[in-house]
Amino acid sequence: MNLIIMNKILKNTFVKSTLITLLLVIQSLLILLPFLYLNKILIENKEHVTITPTFLTLLSWSISYFIVFKFIIKLKFPSININKKTQALKLKVIFIILLISIGIVIINTPIWDINKIVFYITEDTILIDNHPFKGFNTQFIIDLLFYLIVFPLTEELFFRKYVFTAILKNNSFAISAVFSSILFSLYHLPNYNNLIPTFILGFISCIIYYRTKNILYSILLHFLYNLTITILNVYHNEVYTFIYQLEFNYIYWLIVLFGFVLTFFSFKKLKVQLS
Repeated sequence: MNLIIMNKILKNTFVKSTLITLLLVIQSLLILLPFLYLNKILIENKEHVTITPTFLTLLSWSISYFIVFKFIIKLKFPSININKKTQALKLKVIFIILLISIGIVIINTPIWDINKIVFYITEDTILIDNHPFKGFNTQFIIDLLFYLIVFPLTEELFFRKYVFTAILKNNSFAISAVFSSILFSLYHLPNYNNLIPTFILGFISCIIYYRTKNILYSILLHFLYNLTITILNVYHNEVYTFIYQLEFNYIYWLIVLFGFVLTFFSFKKLKVQLS
């Protein structure tokens, strides 16, 4: 009887998706630990080491995704039909998704700034982060490869192509999108400031995948979203000096409102393009 109950629980898409997401996290950590240990030994032995912990972390996540895709959910990459779907991509839809990605970044700005906003209200002082761009070095190029290609591809295939689709079979769009987006958000812990932004990105990505029936559009949204953030980081001092000079006044919030308007009307335009 217990085995029957256990089997039913494991077949439940909500439970299964949660467990596999947890497996991704644990597996990534287990893969990362020996990498970090080896890196530490090389440094202690005064070997010339150019590999950073960030790169090792990104690499361990990628390996973990590959293991899950290949052996756990057995995602068949030929079934994605990349060539057919690429040919079906519409230039106008791509442009609309670009506008949506920019809109999401603008919407998420006050969420990322929440600590600064609270500090400004209580102390009447703006906290400015100084993150000068270190140039297009090898580490930056490697990070760019992961953030713009590897993660948009792997995360969309897992959280939208697998999790969202699996839950959608027996549930409404809203339930499926919210649950998969919560898992996607929690996967980015312990970056608490990024929980709501990743949930918003995940939910909008579900809408785009649901409307277009093409996972490449979701991957494209994720890519453009990460690309927009990367460009802002490259010009971090210039961009955020301008933003924080506004001192969270009405112009700051008008810009945020513009993000909502841009996203809303882009979605309406997307619906027209797909009809």
